[in-house]
Amino acid sequence: MCSPALAAERARPLRRPEDLARHVLLHIDDERARFPWLNWGQWFAAIGMAETAGAGAMRFNQFDLLIQAAIDGQGVALGRSPLVDRLLEQGKLVAPFRNTHATTRAYFIVRSTASAKRPEAQAVVDWLVAAADESNAGARQALARPRKRRP
Repeated sequence: MCSPALAAERARPLRRPEDLARHVLLHIDDERARFPWLNWGQWFAAIGMAETAGAGAMRFNQFDLLIQAAIDGQGVALGRSPLVDRLLEQGKLVAPFRNTHATTRAYFIVRSTASAKRPEAQAVVDWLVAAADESNAGARQALARPRKRRP
């Protein structure tokens, strides 16, 4: 994702992942590999493309700084839904192409046999599942919106 102005640059279009070679890639420092969904190497591998170094790189140790740099037009970043969904909805960021990467990470609901019989426990499970479904629907809608380009 990047700023709408960066995505609309005529001199350096962002229409295909290969176009990233002409842009600064914004990286999150992750020495312990805790955030594979924010790793450019893994993203390129997930879409079946050789990794590019880009025209440059900027590294950040906090996600909010990385996203602010993307908003400010300093480069292209990887983001994580739902953390960036609102920024996409507000038009502060755009997803220049539709390549998304689902990680192997997941959330699980674990409950004992005894708690599975309790209606209040089931109500919490139902609420969590509904919230996850709503979040996923919002992410799909944000990514499905057509990108506005300057003429």
